[in-house]
Amino acid sequence: MGGSPEVDESYKFTQAIDVNRDGYMDLVGPRTIFYNMGDNRFVASRQPGELTVKDLNGDGIPDYIYNDTEGKRVYTRTYLGGDRFEEQTLVKDLDVTDIHCYDFDKDGDVDILLTFDYLYSSSFSFLLFAENTGGGHFTLHEYSFAYKWAFGACLDVDNDGFMELLAGKQGLHYGSEESSGSVEDLYLFRLDNMKNVKEPNDILVAGTFGYDRSVNSTTNWKETVISGLTENVILADIDNDGYLDILADTSRLFGNHFEPNEVVGYWKPKTYPSCRASRPTKPRNAWPPRR
Repeated sequence: MGGSPEVDESYKFTQAIDVNRDGYMDLVGPRTIFYNMGDNRFVASRQPGELTVKDLNGDGIPDYIYNDTEGKRVYTRTYLGGDRFEEQTLVKDLDVTDIHCYDFDKDGDVDILLTFDYLYSSSFSFLLFAENTGGGHFTLHEYSFAYKWAFGACLDVDNDGFMELLAGKQGLHYGSEESSGSVEDLYLFRLDNMKNVKEPNDILVAGTFGYDRSVNSTTNWKETVISGLTENVILADIDNDGYLDILADTSRLFGNHFEPNEVVGYWKPKTYPSCRASRPTKPRNAWPPRR
């Protein structure tokens, strides 16, 4: 692997896509594109932030969504032809937890959802929908919440054709450095209408889900985005029945002790109160293909 003198030491590939349209599949990492030169050779190209590659304007050519973590700005770069790109800033001066790209409103193009875990400096948790209105142009819909939400995976949990967002309420902190803590209970934010998103009331799964913060001399634990829901909670069709199940590790170490009643939990959809009411009645072979 040649090219760039420096790449991420702990990178993980998030996409395999032909970015430069040369007929070879390239590998996209959090901050690096590895361009496939053929013959098992790749050239690493550093990017100005965490990168997501999607076709935003429907021309069949990849466009870019950048999360500039140093400049605290999330923006799109839409390809216009030749060497021309159009940029649009979606948000700045906020720490983004995650970026989800789906056709949320079912109009045939890619919309963007930005999630923001509760931080002490902002005193709220936050969702930002970027509605694609055509041509890679976005109208923003903002939602702030007083609850200390931590956000996780975005999937069609109940198989109704619309996406849901996994979330939990930030709980207690443990240890002398307060570097470990918990998310209490799991909930689903329903994303059927990006112009009207409401906080959920029904608990999806009751439990304590631990996380550990990486604390050092340059890290303020109160200003560290929580990643516990994406690390410790897995959503997958484990038993192959056409519905997503939940597998979660609730036995993480908090400071110098384990939380009482620690358990690795497994939950099926029939046990989800918030899914039973809306669960469709289609036969199993009629489910839409999984994303």
